[in-house]
Amino acid sequence: MGKYSDHPLAGARDLDSAINLFWNFYKKNFVALFVISLASALISSIVTSYIDLSKLQSTTNMDEMFSIYASMAGPILVLLAVSLVFSVFLTVYVIEKPAGKPFSLANYLKKSVTVILPYIVALIFLAVPGVLLVSLGMFALVLPGIFAAFYVFTIGLFVLPVMVVEESNPVNALARSLSLTHKRFWQNIGWVVIVLMLLLIMSFVAGALIKLPFTGTFIKTLSDPGVSNEIAKNPLFIGLSSLVDALITPVYPILAAILYFSNAEEIKSEATIAPDENRVRVEDLYPKMPEDNEVK
Repeated sequence: MGKYSDHPLAGARDLDSAINLFWNFYKKNFVALFVISLASALISSIVTSYIDLSKLQSTTNMDEMFSIYASMAGPILVLLAVSLVFSVFLTVYVIEKPAGKPFSLANYLKKSVTVILPYIVALIFLAVPGVLLVSLGMFALVLPGIFAAFYVFTIGLFVLPVMVVEESNPVNALARSLSLTHKRFWQNIGWVVIVLMLLLIMSFVAGALIKLPFTGTFIKTLSDPGVSNEIAKNPLFIGLSSLVDALITPVYPILAAILYFSNAEEIKSEATIAPDENRVRVEDLYPKMPEDNEVK
Protein backbone atom coordinates (compact mmCIF):
# COMPACT_ATOMS: atom_id res chain seq x y z
CA MET A 1 0.00 0.00 0.00
CA GLY A 2 3.04 2.24 -0.01
CA LYS A 3 2.25 3.46 -3.50
CA TYR A 4 -0.76 5.34 -2.08
CA SER A 5 1.20 7.24 0.57
CA ASP A 6 1.81 10.21 -1.72
CA HIS A 7 -1.61 10.17 -3.37
CA PRO A 8 -2.71 13.72 -4.30
CA LEU A 9 -5.97 13.26 -2.36
CA ALA A 10 -4.21 12.18 0.85
CA GLY A 11 -3.54 14.45 3.80
CA ALA A 12 -6.77 16.44 4.26
CA ARG A 13 -7.12 17.51 7.89
CA ASP A 14 -9.81 20.19 7.64
CA LEU A 15 -12.47 21.33 5.21
CA ASP A 16 -10.21 23.94 3.57
CA SER A 17 -7.47 21.44 2.79
CA ALA A 18 -10.07 18.93 1.57
CA ILE A 19 -11.53 21.51 -0.83
CA ASN A 20 -8.07 22.40 -2.13
CA LEU A 21 -7.18 18.75 -2.70
CA PHE A 22 -10.48 18.16 -4.43
CA TRP A 23 -10.23 21.17 -6.74
CA ASN A 24 -6.61 20.52 -7.74
CA PHE A 25 -7.34 16.87 -8.51
CA TYR A 26 -10.58 17.69 -10.36
CA LYS A 27 -8.83 20.23 -12.61
CA LYS A 28 -5.84 18.02 -13.35
CA ASN A 29 -7.91 14.95 -14.25
CA PHE A 30 -10.96 16.73 -15.63
CA VAL A 31 -10.97 15.23 -19.12
CA ALA A 32 -10.91 11.58 -18.05
CA LEU A 33 -13.36 12.14 -15.20
CA PHE A 34 -15.73 14.03 -17.49
CA VAL A 35 -15.64 11.41 -20.27
CA ILE A 36 -16.38 8.51 -17.89
CA SER A 37 -19.13 10.49 -16.15
CA LEU A 38 -20.64 11.63 -19.46
CA ALA A 39 -20.92 8.04 -20.68
CA SER A 40 -22.69 7.11 -17.44
CA ALA A 41 -24.98 10.14 -17.59
CA LEU A 42 -26.00 9.57 -21.22
CA ILE A 43 -26.90 5.93 -20.63
CA SER A 44 -28.76 6.82 -17.42
CA SER A 45 -30.70 9.64 -19.09
CA ILE A 46 -31.77 7.40 -21.98
CA VAL A 47 -32.91 4.66 -19.60
CA THR A 48 -34.72 7.18 -17.37
CA SER A 49 -36.73 8.40 -20.34
CA TYR A 50 -38.48 5.01 -20.37
CA ILE A 51 -39.66 5.40 -16.76
CA ASP A 52 -43.05 7.18 -16.80
CA LEU A 53 -44.10 8.01 -13.23
CA SER A 54 -47.10 10.00 -14.47
CA LYS A 55 -48.98 6.74 -15.08
CA LEU A 56 -49.23 6.22 -11.33
CA GLN A 57 -51.36 9.36 -11.00
CA SER A 58 -53.94 8.10 -13.47
CA THR A 59 -55.04 5.11 -11.40
CA THR A 60 -55.88 4.09 -7.85
CA ASN A 61 -56.34 0.42 -8.65
CA MET A 62 -53.75 -1.65 -6.82
CA ASP A 63 -53.48 -4.27 -9.57
CA GLU A 64 -52.82 -1.60 -12.17
CA MET A 65 -50.27 0.08 -9.91
CA PHE A 66 -48.41 -3.20 -9.43
CA SER A 67 -48.50 -3.73 -13.17
CA ILE A 68 -47.02 -0.26 -13.74
CA TYR A 69 -44.28 -0.89 -11.19
CA ALA A 70 -43.54 -4.24 -12.82
CA SER A 71 -43.17 -2.56 -16.20
CA MET A 72 -40.64 -0.12 -14.69
CA ALA A 73 -38.60 -2.85 -12.99
CA GLY A 74 -36.42 -3.49 -16.05
CA PRO A 75 -35.34 0.15 -16.64
CA ILE A 76 -34.81 0.68 -12.90
CA LEU A 77 -32.55 -2.38 -12.65
CA VAL A 78 -30.58 -1.21 -15.70
CA LEU A 79 -30.29 2.24 -14.12
CA LEU A 80 -28.93 0.75 -10.88
CA ALA A 81 -26.48 -1.45 -12.79
CA VAL A 82 -25.16 1.50 -14.82
CA SER A 83 -24.78 3.57 -11.64
CA LEU A 84 -22.89 0.82 -9.81
CA VAL A 85 -20.59 -0.08 -12.70
CA PHE A 86 -19.58 3.49 -13.49
CA SER A 87 -19.17 4.29 -9.78
CA VAL A 88 -16.59 1.52 -9.64
CA PHE A 89 -14.89 2.72 -12.84
CA LEU A 90 -14.64 6.28 -11.51
CA THR A 91 -13.43 5.31 -8.04
CA VAL A 92 -10.77 2.91 -9.36
CA TYR A 93 -9.58 5.63 -11.74
CA VAL A 94 -9.45 8.25 -8.97
CA ILE A 95 -7.41 5.98 -6.71
CA GLU A 96 -5.22 4.12 -9.20
CA LYS A 97 -4.41 6.76 -11.82
CA PRO A 98 -2.05 8.88 -9.67
CA ALA A 99 -0.87 5.99 -7.49
CA GLY A 100 2.78 6.35 -8.44
CA LYS A 101 3.24 3.95 -11.35
CA PRO A 102 2.42 4.03 -15.09
CA PHE A 103 -1.32 3.84 -15.67
CA SER A 104 -2.41 0.73 -17.56
CA LEU A 105 -5.87 0.69 -19.12
CA ALA A 106 -5.92 -3.12 -19.09
CA ASN A 107 -5.06 -3.26 -15.36
CA TYR A 108 -7.57 -0.52 -14.67
CA LEU A 109 -10.40 -2.41 -16.37
CA LYS A 110 -9.34 -5.68 -14.76
CA LYS A 111 -9.35 -4.21 -11.26
CA SER A 112 -12.68 -2.48 -11.89
CA VAL A 113 -14.33 -5.69 -13.05
CA THR A 114 -12.97 -7.74 -10.14
CA VAL A 115 -14.30 -5.20 -7.61
CA ILE A 116 -17.85 -4.87 -9.00
CA LEU A 117 -19.37 -8.09 -7.66
CA PRO A 118 -17.88 -7.86 -4.14
CA TYR A 119 -18.97 -4.21 -4.03
CA ILE A 120 -22.56 -5.16 -4.88
CA VAL A 121 -22.51 -7.81 -2.14
CA ALA A 122 -21.17 -5.28 0.37
CA LEU A 123 -23.89 -2.78 -0.57
CA ILE A 124 -26.57 -5.43 -0.06
CA PHE A 125 -25.16 -6.23 3.38
CA LEU A 126 -25.13 -2.52 4.19
CA ALA A 127 -28.59 -1.84 2.76
CA VAL A 128 -30.45 -4.27 5.03
CA PRO A 129 -29.52 -2.69 8.40
CA GLY A 130 -29.25 0.72 6.74
CA VAL A 131 -32.85 0.76 5.51
CA LEU A 132 -34.01 -0.53 8.90
CA LEU A 133 -32.07 2.18 10.73
CA VAL A 134 -33.35 4.98 8.50
CA SER A 135 -36.92 3.66 8.69
CA LEU A 136 -36.84 3.55 12.48
CA GLY A 137 -35.45 7.08 12.54
CA MET A 138 -38.16 8.34 10.22
CA PHE A 139 -40.83 6.51 12.22
CA ALA A 140 -39.68 8.02 15.52
CA LEU A 141 -38.87 11.53 14.30
CA VAL A 142 -37.89 12.90 10.91
CA LEU A 143 -34.53 14.37 11.94
CA PRO A 144 -33.07 11.12 13.35
CA GLY A 145 -34.05 9.42 10.11
CA ILE A 146 -32.26 12.08 8.06
CA PHE A 147 -29.18 11.79 10.27
CA ALA A 148 -29.29 7.99 9.91
CA ALA A 149 -29.41 8.37 6.12
CA PHE A 150 -26.27 10.56 6.17
CA TYR A 151 -24.59 8.08 8.52
CA VAL A 152 -25.31 5.07 6.29
CA PHE A 153 -24.26 7.05 3.20
CA THR A 154 -20.95 7.95 4.86
CA ILE A 155 -20.24 4.30 5.64
CA GLY A 156 -21.08 3.45 2.04
CA LEU A 157 -18.59 6.01 0.74
CA PHE A 158 -15.72 4.22 2.49
CA VAL A 159 -16.57 0.75 1.15
CA LEU A 160 -15.26 1.08 -2.39
CA PRO A 161 -11.92 2.79 -1.54
CA VAL A 162 -11.33 0.14 1.13
CA MET A 163 -11.91 -2.61 -1.43
CA VAL A 164 -9.68 -0.97 -4.05
CA VAL A 165 -6.75 -0.08 -1.77
CA GLU A 166 -6.86 -2.87 0.82
CA GLU A 167 -8.39 -5.54 -1.44
CA SER A 168 -10.81 -6.57 1.32
CA ASN A 169 -13.73 -8.95 1.01
CA PRO A 170 -17.27 -7.53 1.49
CA VAL A 171 -17.53 -8.36 5.22
CA ASN A 172 -14.09 -6.98 6.11
CA ALA A 173 -14.68 -3.94 3.92
CA LEU A 174 -17.89 -3.11 5.80
CA ALA A 175 -16.20 -3.57 9.18
CA ARG A 176 -13.28 -1.40 8.08
CA SER A 177 -15.63 1.24 6.65
CA LEU A 178 -17.56 1.38 9.91
CA SER A 179 -14.30 1.81 11.83
CA LEU A 180 -13.08 4.59 9.51
CA THR A 181 -16.43 6.38 9.72
CA HIS A 182 -16.17 6.51 13.51
CA LYS A 183 -12.51 7.55 13.57
CA ARG A 184 -13.33 11.22 12.99
CA PHE A 185 -17.07 10.76 13.24
CA TRP A 186 -18.40 14.31 13.34
CA GLN A 187 -15.87 15.60 10.83
CA ASN A 188 -16.71 12.81 8.38
CA ILE A 189 -20.45 13.29 8.76
CA GLY A 190 -20.04 17.06 8.51
CA TRP A 191 -18.07 16.89 5.27
CA VAL A 192 -20.62 14.54 3.74
CA VAL A 193 -23.57 16.74 4.77
CA ILE A 194 -21.94 19.90 3.40
CA VAL A 195 -21.03 18.30 0.07
CA LEU A 196 -24.44 16.65 -0.40
CA MET A 197 -26.30 19.85 0.43
CA LEU A 198 -24.20 21.83 -2.03
CA LEU A 199 -24.72 19.19 -4.74
CA LEU A 200 -28.47 19.14 -4.05
CA ILE A 201 -28.72 22.91 -4.47
CA MET A 202 -26.53 22.90 -7.58
CA SER A 203 -28.52 20.05 -9.15
CA PHE A 204 -31.82 21.78 -8.42
CA VAL A 205 -30.69 25.09 -9.92
CA ALA A 206 -29.10 23.40 -12.94
CA GLY A 207 -32.25 21.34 -13.51
CA ALA A 208 -34.39 24.45 -13.38
CA LEU A 209 -32.21 26.26 -15.90
CA ILE A 210 -32.15 23.28 -18.29
CA LYS A 211 -35.93 22.77 -18.17
CA LEU A 212 -36.76 26.45 -18.51
CA PRO A 213 -36.38 26.63 -22.33
CA PHE A 214 -38.65 23.60 -22.73
CA THR A 215 -41.48 24.62 -20.39
CA GLY A 216 -41.25 28.38 -20.01
CA THR A 217 -41.61 27.97 -16.25
CA PHE A 218 -40.09 25.54 -13.81
CA ILE A 219 -43.30 25.47 -11.73
CA LYS A 220 -45.05 23.62 -14.55
CA THR A 221 -42.61 20.73 -14.38
CA LEU A 222 -43.22 20.40 -10.64
CA SER A 223 -47.02 20.48 -10.88
CA ASP A 224 -47.29 18.10 -13.85
CA PRO A 225 -44.93 15.07 -13.85
CA GLY A 226 -46.19 14.20 -17.32
CA VAL A 227 -44.50 17.32 -18.64
CA SER A 228 -41.19 16.23 -17.09
CA ASN A 229 -41.56 12.82 -18.69
CA GLU A 230 -42.07 14.38 -22.15
CA ILE A 231 -39.03 16.59 -21.66
CA ALA A 232 -36.94 13.60 -20.56
CA LYS A 233 -37.39 12.06 -24.00
CA ASN A 234 -36.17 15.16 -25.81
CA PRO A 235 -32.66 14.49 -27.27
CA LEU A 236 -31.54 18.06 -26.57
CA PHE A 237 -32.63 17.80 -22.94
CA ILE A 238 -30.87 14.43 -22.60
CA GLY A 239 -27.67 15.98 -23.91
CA LEU A 240 -27.83 19.07 -21.69
CA SER A 241 -28.73 17.17 -18.53
CA SER A 242 -25.99 14.63 -19.22
CA LEU A 243 -23.40 17.39 -19.52
CA VAL A 244 -24.45 18.82 -16.16
CA ASP A 245 -24.47 15.38 -14.52
CA ALA A 246 -21.01 14.66 -15.93
CA LEU A 247 -19.68 17.76 -14.14
CA ILE A 248 -21.18 16.72 -10.79
CA THR A 249 -20.74 12.93 -10.78
CA PRO A 250 -16.94 12.89 -10.13
CA VAL A 251 -17.51 14.66 -6.81
CA TYR A 252 -18.62 11.43 -5.13
CA PRO A 253 -15.57 9.21 -5.84
CA ILE A 254 -13.20 12.11 -5.11
CA LEU A 255 -14.96 12.77 -1.79
CA ALA A 256 -14.79 9.05 -0.98
CA ALA A 257 -11.04 8.98 -1.66
CA ILE A 258 -10.41 12.11 0.42
CA LEU A 259 -12.35 10.64 3.34
CA TYR A 260 -10.55 7.33 3.07
CA PHE A 261 -7.03 8.71 2.87
CA SER A 262 -7.65 11.20 5.69
CA ASN A 263 -8.85 8.44 8.03
CA ALA A 264 -6.87 5.33 7.07
CA GLU A 265 -4.13 4.77 9.64
CA GLU A 266 -2.01 2.65 7.33
CA ILE A 267 -1.68 5.30 4.64
CA LYS A 268 1.12 7.52 5.83
CA SER A 269 3.98 9.28 4.20
CA GLU A 270 6.84 6.82 4.31
CA ALA A 271 9.97 8.66 5.34
CA THR A 272 13.19 6.82 4.57
CA ILE A 273 14.98 5.85 7.79
CA ALA A 274 18.70 6.41 7.61
CA PRO A 275 21.17 3.75 8.81
CA ASP A 276 22.23 3.95 12.46
CA GLU A 277 25.59 5.47 11.66
CA ASN A 278 23.95 8.33 9.75
CA ARG A 279 21.29 9.15 12.33
CA VAL A 280 21.47 12.36 14.33
CA ARG A 281 22.34 11.48 17.92
CA VAL A 282 21.78 13.52 21.05
CA GLU A 283 25.51 13.95 21.64
CA ASP A 284 25.88 15.46 18.15
CA LEU A 285 23.89 18.46 19.33
CA TYR A 286 26.59 19.50 21.81
CA PRO A 287 30.07 20.87 21.01
CA LYS A 288 32.77 18.26 20.84
CA MET A 289 35.12 18.12 23.81
CA PRO A 290 38.86 18.16 22.99
CA GLU A 291 40.76 14.90 23.30
CA ASP A 292 43.45 14.53 25.97
CA ASN A 293 46.28 14.56 23.46
CA GLU A 294 44.88 17.73 21.88
CA VAL A 295 44.97 19.51 25.27
CA LYS A 296 48.59 18.59 25.74
